[in-house]
Amino acid sequence: MLDLKPYSFHEVMRKENRLKEQQDEDEVIVDEMKMTEEEIEKKREAEDEAREPECDDCFEYKLVGVNVHSGTANAGHYWSYINTNRGTDDKNGEANWIHTEADPWMEFNDSRVSDWEFKELR
Repeated sequence: MLDLKPYSFHEVMRKENRLKEQQDEDEVIVDEMKMTEEEIEKKREAEDEAREPECDDCFEYKLVGVNVHSGTANAGHYWSYINTNRGTDDKNGEANWIHTEADPWMEFNDSRVSDWEFKELR
């Protein structure tokens, strides 16, 4: 499993104490009562542009493939190991969805395609 939550917008901003405090709705109404319609429109447009993304709790990903390179930066050989069961199971419906090692994998190496055991991944 790959957990990217520590690198998400909200986690990074929270750790750096940079998340904006939400203004109370009553304060917004009072502020806008002192403005013209044009000022309110400009304010809302600026807020829309600066709006933070929604906080999402889906940061876990299932490994579905690995690309491998052997050789140097100037020359070498690439091949792939691919989880052939990817996209066929559902995180919400299956408790073991994240256990990639239990899925069938294949090695794709030039014109040769063969079964491959995930436990061989180092």
